[in-house]
Amino acid sequence: HVTGLPAQFESTEDRVELVADGHSTVGVRVRVLDQWGVPVVRPAAVTVSAEGAEPAGDDVDHSSVGHQVRSDQAGWINVALRPGRQVGPGTLTLSAGDAAGERVSSTSPSRRRPGS
Repeated sequence: HVTGLPAQFESTEDRVELVADGHSTVGVRVRVLDQWGVPVVRPAAVTVSAEGAEPAGDDVDHSSVGHQVRSDQAGWINVALRPGRQVGPGTLTLSAGDAAGERVSSTSPSRRRPGS
């Protein structure tokens, strides 16, 4: 089977848990699949956006709008998210060509005490 174009995303987590400390980074691992559910082995640029956090790390395509990460030869992308200081629900949104997906995120209060 020759893999097709990106058509869907599969994540190891259903929900992304963040802490509203404004500086920690949480990694999310997502697999890019074609229309038959086979990993896309040709590197694909995936546009990443988030509500309640911002993508961290290198943007692999500065000429495109948004933040892009590139999939590896097994179809995996690693998305680094840096939460803000707002507590509440959010979303991680992914897109590549016709493929689009969302993951629910939740940002909880920081456990740090003021002044520490």
